[in-house]
Amino acid sequence: MPPSPAVEILQSLIQGLDPVTGAALPSESVLHRAEVLRALVTEGYAASMAEAATRFVITGPLISTALVGIASVEQFAAALAAVAKGPLPAAALERVAALWRELAARAGRLRRAASAAAPHLGPPAARTASQAAVAESALYDLRDATAVAATLRDLASHPSVAPAVAFAAGRVAA
Repeated sequence: MPPSPAVEILQSLIQGLDPVTGAALPSESVLHRAEVLRALVTEGYAASMAEAATRFVITGPLISTALVGIASVEQFAAALAAVAKGPLPAAALERVAALWRELAARAGRLRRAASAAAPHLGPPAARTASQAAVAESALYDLRDATAVAATLRDLASHPSVAPAVAFAAGRVAA
């Protein structure tokens, strides 16, 4: 019996091929993983991917140093201009958080599909399921850590909190 269309699609993805065109999918690279920030450009929060990335990094209160890859005077000027614009607005950060939640959900769906297909497709499907589980866990851990840090920052700045508790919460959040 021939495999179902769903199994054929999963086989294509496991082999690194686009299930529709058969073309090779792009390799996992830093730029590919940063695609989540493209929404910030298309929705007007930043003028370019480089600006979105730079402003995203300087927005994080836990980031004290950011290394920006610069290969020309123009890129240096663009990086300085991005820093001069300041951190991303709260709405942009909420959008990134929503995108990360969607990525985590997609990773979960891929993990479940690959796990179900592993008995039929063998080690490649099992590897895909394992890698998707790692991605899903990392994205949910990031979500949880972000929520805890925000709660601790709020606690540290709340006027009714005892100074010693506020200090401790601020130190933990930093």
